[in-house]
Amino acid sequence: MHSLVGAVTIDLLIVVLAVIFIVPVILGFMDKKIENKNYFLFGNVDLRKHKSSAVIIITSGLIGTLSHVLLDVFHHDFNPLTYPFEQYYSFNLILFNDLYIANVLMNGITGLFFILMLYYWYLRNIE
Repeated sequence: MHSLVGAVTIDLLIVVLAVIFIVPVILGFMDKKIENKNYFLFGNVDLRKHKSSAVIIITSGLIGTLSHVLLDVFHHDFNPLTYPFEQYYSFNLILFNDLYIANVLMNGITGLFFILMLYYWYLRNIE
């Protein structure tokens, strides 16, 4: 599932199934537990009521799965990026040719973006 083929097949199938079957259950459970309903707003859309189109689900899923696989190239020492088309399929561009530094840097950058996302999401929902 860390190859380009896996990202557009198996990973995408998992994303679509999760959005259709798992996310509504989780949102329904959270709706009963959380008093501040602003937490369900994302881009001024109430996630509990909004139904995404298949095009949006698939496009978002492809962006997520492909970006995950392509970002892994910079901080994993083994990447079956072109599997199953090549027998030798380990492909990597480890930053600074040091796996430890690459992992710290890539995880730090993605962690920072995650914290910023949560921060701005929280600021919009504290009304």
